Amino acid sequence: MKRRNMARALLVDQENTILMFKFKLLNSKRQPSWITPGGGIEYGESPAETIARELWEETGLLVKEVPPPIYEDEVKFLRTAGYSRDSVSRRTFYGFRVNRFETSKTNWTPIELESTLDERWWNIDDLENTSESLQVSFLPDLITGIVSGKLPAVRINNSERLILPE
Repeated sequence: MKRRNMARALLVDQENTILMFKFKLLNSKRQPSWITPGGGIEYGESPAETIARELWEETGLLVKEVPPPIYEDEVKFLRTAGYSRDSVSRRTFYGFRVNRFETSKTNWTPIELESTLDERWWNIDDLENTSESLQVSFLPDLITGIVSGKLPAVRINNSERLILPE
C-alpha cells in the first residue's frame, strides 16, 4: 500500500471561520470534497517546512513561524471507496490564527488549477450542518480548540469527534 505523509493547515480568521478548498480527485469516481490547505511532504522536508511551503503555494500566505502541530492521524484511502489506488496517509495538522485574506493562485500547479473547484471561509455551524463532503468530520472541534487555545486534540477510539484538553 502506498504511503503518503502530509501536512495540513487550519487557517482560522478573526470571525472564527476556516479557509477550505473544494477539491476533485482527478481520475476518481469520488465526489468533490472540501479540504484544508496543505499537501505531501517532500523528501528531506519536515512537516513544518511542508506546511510553510504549501501555504505559500496554495494561498500566497507567507508564514514566518510555524506553531506546533495540533493534531495527527493516519487514514486509509481505498479503491473500494472510489479512490484511484489504495494508500495510507499520515496527516499532521497545524492551526494558525490569521486575518482573512484573498488567496492567490499564482503558485498553483496545472493539476491544482484543474482539480480545485472553489474556495470558501466556513463557519462552525455551516461545517456541522453541511451535507457536502469534508476532509475530516471533526473540523469544528479543531476550530474550537484553536479559538480556545485548548490543544492538542485527541481522537478517542476512531470516533467522529475529538476530545480537547480541560
